[in-house]
Order: sequence, then structure tokens, then C-alpha cells
Amino acid sequence: MRKLLVILIADLLNFDVVSRLLLIILILFIYVYYQIKIRPYFTPVLNDIEFRSLTAILTTAFFSLIYHFKHDEFTRVITSIIILLANIYFLYMWIIQVLSTQYETIVIMLRFFPKLQHLVVNIKREFDCIEEEYNKKGKSTGRLTATDKVRLSISKAMSKISNGIGNQRRSIERKLSKMIQHFNYARPSINKT
Repeated sequence: MRKLLVILIADLLNFDVVSRLLLIILILFIYVYYQIKIRPYFTPVLNDIEFRSLTAILTTAFFSLIYHFKHDEFTRVITSIIILLANIYFLYMWIIQVLSTQYETIVIMLRFFPKLQHLVVNIKREFDCIEEEYNKKGKSTGRLTATDKVRLSISKAMSKISNGIGNQRRSIERKLSKMIQHFNYARPSINKT
């Protein structure tokens, strides 16, 4: 419904650009409020992704409005950078969420691209090491810094794949490593002669 309203406002209304942007921003604020209060999706991951998506769209629309009014080069560069960073942040968090919930599926799908598959497995291992390090730090000092909490939340998102079952996760990683090794050795080599 939100997308339909935004498309209708952007394409069909004969208002000037500023009026259309303000109306779109108003609709987005209403949907952000709805998202925060109702949390319409069953899974928290989808609710989080939708909230981040709405925030990125709202940031883009708001700073586009500022970009439209300011004609000096410095302000336009700053607003462009803010828009770009907001969208990169959303894309980064979306990738983290997808990797954390669909890790095994992604690794199996990447079996034809062993280098990329190996990269994904290594990233997951690094996030697990970060989580273990911060869990130890949090238990030893009693509290984490704000930076530690951000890093921990990212690593926790990556470790949700096994629902906290460590032995099963290690078993899956061992099996995946063996599959990668077997696949690498089983491929026929191509002679260039």
C-alpha cells in the first residue's frame, strides 16, 4: 500500500516537486509510526528490515528536499553524501540480516563459486570470534562500551543461524569445509594445450 501511494503521488499528481516530496515524507512518517507501533510482520528480522528500509527512504526523501532548495555546491555535496551513506547502511544491514538467517542456504548455493563460498564461511567465522571475544569481555568487566555493543549486535545477527546450538553449528561448518575441499579436488582440471 505504501509503495502504491508513493508511486501515485510521484507520478500522477500534478503538483510541483517540493509538494510531492513533502507529501511522500508525510506518508513515510505515517508508515514509520505504523511500523514501530504495530510491527506487522511475524518475524522480528522482517520488521527490522522494513524499519531500516523506511528510514533509508525517509532520509533520501528529506535530504533530496534539502538538495532541491540549496544551490551552493557544499550543501549539495553533503546532502548527496548523507543520502549515499543512508542507503549504503541499509544495504549493509540487509546483507547482514540475509547472511545471518540464510547462511547454510547461501553457502550451499555458492558451491559453484568456491572462492566466494570460502569468503562467506570465513566472514561467518570472524563474526563468531568477535562475538566470543565480546562475550568474554562483557562477563569480565561487567559492561560493554557503545562501540562494543554495536559490534556485538552485528556479530549476534550473524550467529543466529544455528539458534545458539554451538555443536551443531561447528558440525555444519566442518561438513561445509569438507564439501568445499571435496568440490575443489573433484573438479577436473583444464589443460591449456
